[in-house]
Amino acid sequence: MVYLSAAVVGGLLVTASVVAELWLTPALPTPTRSAPPTANQLLSCNRDVSRLLDQLGDAAGGLIAVPASTQPAQPVATRWAQFTRQWRRDWAQVGARCRFGEGGSGMGVGHDRMARVHDNIQAVQLRYDELVRRFDNEQVDDLIGMRRALAKSRKSLERRVR
Repeated sequence: MVYLSAAVVGGLLVTASVVAELWLTPALPTPTRSAPPTANQLLSCNRDVSRLLDQLGDAAGGLIAVPASTQPAQPVATRWAQFTRQWRRDWAQVGARCRFGEGGSGMGVGHDRMARVHDNIQAVQLRYDELVRRFDNEQVDDLIGMRRALAKSRKSLERRVR
């Protein structure tokens, strides 16, 4: 009997909560859409998307280039993670400012193309993540070993020249 009473009281509380939420809570105002971006704003968005794509390629290429040192300060994957944290923030800001989340927004073919490229860049970034991780795990130690061997070889040859 006690359990039945507790279940009934609990059910009434849940029902009252749902009723209050559905009918007694004031409706939220619908967001107003701002004016469509101007041609200059769309050109700025295009430059920003292009910059994001260039930064991604330049950073990945620079990290995967043969390590310049036999004692790198940080693993390649760590440096890549630091770069991508800021890059993802920039990517999200460009997407919000350029309103790429508003698919079929009627802002024109140019805007829709940029939105697709913007989305695809994120997929490229994820593929670069995997590439850099694999490079860091499989190649960096060998390349550093080669640098060390060349440094020892140079010292040995320099001694012979003196």
